[in-house]
Amino acid sequence: MTAAAPLLTICIPTFNRAEFLRASLAAYAANPAFDDDVEIVISDNASTDGTREVGLEFASRYPNIKYFCNETNLRDSNFCVAIDRATGRFIKLQNDNSVYTAEGLAYVKQAVRKYEASRTPLFFPNANLIARKDDEIVCNSFEEFATNASIFVTAIMSFGVWKEDWSAIQDKLKYTE
Repeated sequence: MTAAAPLLTICIPTFNRAEFLRASLAAYAANPAFDDDVEIVISDNASTDGTREVGLEFASRYPNIKYFCNETNLRDSNFCVAIDRATGRFIKLQNDNSVYTAEGLAYVKQAVRKYEASRTPLFFPNANLIARKDDEIVCNSFEEFATNASIFVTAIMSFGVWKEDWSAIQDKLKYTE
């Protein structure tokens, strides 16, 4: 029997930031909303510090944390590689030094469940690291997004995509240079 895909994958592309990664993974591991519905994928961009040891340590302790190390530094292509390694139904990019609070992670999971059937595009502004009840901005077109939400999308941690939508993209590396 094949296990069901997790609800959410948090992808953490990283390079030579072992201590930031350690602090983030420790915070996720202690988060009550971090459960079997959440997978973490670490995509190490051929770090030369202790990042490998940190990734392997947490991956050995938590079955829903996966560690991968690129043979060479792929630069910005590592973002796409990290997403490709995800198995969750919704995939979320996250910085290696940013962590959701328990309320924030629960909020993201709730939003993914709420919009999973319609596969509405979801963007999580930086405020969702804390998550307030009034954070949700629903946009039905790109124009609405540009008007109402784009000012909040300032970092990779705002990006999320449905697995099916990501899989349908033909040239994922087109803009990585």
